[in-house]
Amino acid sequence: MKKLIVILFLMLSSLTFSQTKKEPSLDEKINKKLDSLSVLYKKKVFGISIREHGDTITKTIQYVKNNKEYSEVIFLSIKGKRIK
Repeated sequence: MKKLIVILFLMLSSLTFSQTKKEPSLDEKINKKLDSLSVLYKKKVFGISIREHGDTITKTIQYVKNNKEYSEVIFLSIKGKRIK
């Protein structure tokens, strides 16, 4: 009887603790980030771009307003100093 209880306990614990968390896919990560930016900027964000040119880094969002596409710089850095 004790052996049966031990075997059942081992099987139950191995089934319980062997389950792994599913890593979100790249599409899910991108959609979550775009949704977060849409809430933050109160615009329908559909794209992000990061450009580096020498010492200048710009981060830009693309969004839709009145069925037209717009672009807005949300971050600008020159030589390690944040401008906007």
